[in-house]
Amino acid sequence: MSRKSTKKLKVYYLPVTLTQFQKDLSEILISLHAASFRASIVDEPQANSLERPDCTPANHEAHSYPKLSQRQLTYIFDSNIRAIANHPSLLVDHYMPRQLLRMEPTESSIAGSHKFQVLNQLINSICFRDRGDKPNEVIKCAIIAHSIKELDLLEGLVLGKKFRIKRLSGTSLYNEKHKFPNLTTVDAAITKDGTPNSLSSTSSNSNATSYTGYSKDDYDYSVKRNLKKRKVNTDDWLFLATTKHLRHDQYLLANYEIDLIISFDPMLETALPALQLLKNNTSKSIPVIKLLVQNSPDHYLLDSEIKNSNISSACIHNIDRVDNSQEYDEIKSSLLYFLHARNVQVDNCDIDYAKLVKCCLEGKDCNDFLPALDLITLDENFKDSKDSELWKPQLTKLQYSSTIIPLWDSPLDIKSYQTELMHRAVIRLRDIQGEYTKGTAPLNEKRLKENQRQNKLDDIKNSVGLTFKKKQELEKSINDSEKRYRHAMAESTKLDNKINVLLQNKSELENFTKLSAHSTSSEYHLGEDSAIKAKLNEYADKNKILSDKLKELVETNAEKSKHNDELRLKYQVESSRAAESAQTVKNMQESMKSLENKVSGPLTKFSTESLKKELECLQNDFHSLKVRNKFLKNYINLMNRQYDLKNKNNTQVDKTSTSGTRFRSTRSNTPNYT
Repeated sequence: MSRKSTKKLKVYYLPVTLTQFQKDLSEILISLHAASFRASIVDEPQANSLERPDCTPANHEAHSYPKLSQRQLTYIFDSNIRAIANHPSLLVDHYMPRQLLRMEPTESSIAGSHKFQVLNQLINSICFRDRGDKPNEVIKCAIIAHSIKELDLLEGLVLGKKFRIKRLSGTSLYNEKHKFPNLTTVDAAITKDGTPNSLSSTSSNSNATSYTGYSKDDYDYSVKRNLKKRKVNTDDWLFLATTKHLRHDQYLLANYEIDLIISFDPMLETALPALQLLKNNTSKSIPVIKLLVQNSPDHYLLDSEIKNSNISSACIHNIDRVDNSQEYDEIKSSLLYFLHARNVQVDNCDIDYAKLVKCCLEGKDCNDFLPALDLITLDENFKDSKDSELWKPQLTKLQYSSTIIPLWDSPLDIKSYQTELMHRAVIRLRDIQGEYTKGTAPLNEKRLKENQRQNKLDDIKNSVGLTFKKKQELEKSINDSEKRYRHAMAESTKLDNKINVLLQNKSELENFTKLSAHSTSSEYHLGEDSAIKAKLNEYADKNKILSDKLKELVETNAEKSKHNDELRLKYQVESSRAAESAQTVKNMQESMKSLENKVSGPLTKFSTESLKKELECLQNDFHSLKVRNKFLKNYINLMNRQYDLKNKNNTQVDKTSTSGTRFRSTRSNTPNYT
């Protein structure tokens, strides 16, 4: 499909697909509308009849609803198909508390619609864009929806993101008190970069400010002080509006300087007065990004073959008013094409949304990397509206369930239609829940087995830990026992040595006692026993030897002690010298460091630089003086050669050679002329 562009409104169509949930809901709608829509295609006079069933109380029982005609069912079919293409929640026509919209998880809201997924990527690309040299740049983006209920879903999606939200259509789900700056108030005195606005209160608008007691000035300094305290908010703006509101209020977006428009309604007309006024009030290009479901009724109506028709999106969504036959025929054609192309496989388009947003904000052309949006060409045999396979609902195949939705061929009123639609949707949801339950049963069993295995593994790890702890305790006790054993063995060796010494002393004493016992009383009177005497002599000799050895050891010890004292004194002297040297080195290092700091300091550098510059100036002056001196020497030589200034006798020059010239014959100041 060709993408149209105007002078300042550039329109880009982004391809969008349907999720499996949206496809199932579409097939449920087809099961309800297949018979009626097929009859409207085959029996044209009956289908185009504008007659409606009589809904007077005489022909109907109390509390009954009028039967829906084929035309009404066709309009309802078209409206519901478009609603499902936007979001499955739009198919349910009932009141939903606003608290539930705020409490619904964003992931759940995004998963049901591919349009919401694309919108989420677009606004994330805007929020987390590379600001580069414009950190305070604020982007103002407008999101256009079909209805208020769709706008509620969109606001629930963007709540919590780093945006300032302003709801232009309907009531906001959550009032965040974001006030857009108004140039006529004091709050408007901040521009995008945080500077005061020149259009804020000045001397010409003296009523807007209070009297301060000073003479009037061209600037209110109280506002200036307030601006210093105020923090600049660089969050981007999101403006939420509906197509209907935009169509009826041409000044809806006029005061907000919109930078980008994202439209959920692909049928949004760029020729609307509100968009034209927005285009005329700015000098920049405003890109319009439209989210279009491929091979949908909107895609068919926007194709180049039907684009020039006078169909407006306002008459397509209104089922209560009577439209002309051309509009009705084109609605049927778009629905018939959707039925033919709904099961055709569509390639997923890989689009770099961050690059798209960057190109749009920079005003560049984005058509180079956007895919083509051409309708799928259907086979002629496949276009037969009488083919039974065309009207047969084809739900997504389930593994554990095979529910077949029958075609509805009975009359329907609005109550029975909604009831049957809800009943079939609930049946499908139950099948999906059963599929989920049966599909997760093996997973839960495996998860249980894995949990048991992990529990056993944890028990093994626990037992291993306890065993290791016991092993460490045993190793510690063994080490302590070995230490005590070694200590006991050392003490035992010492005691053994002492015992041996005592035993030797004991044996010597026993021997001495025996010798004294053998001596008789007679022998005692005659003199000491020779053996005892010999033993005493032996002890005396041994004592003398030991005394001499002890004396030598004492002398040696005294000499060594004296030598140690000399060495200790020498060590003290050397230590004091080393300490003095270390202190001297430390002082020298500190002085050297201070000198280096002085040298590398700004004052030294400044003086050094000034001296260098002075030296350079002196060198330049010296060079210029040398050049001047050389010039003067050359000039003097030239004058001497020409005027003979070195003639000391002042002899008169030959007249023939000085004819017509003047020369000085004397020292008089008056020249002589010849």
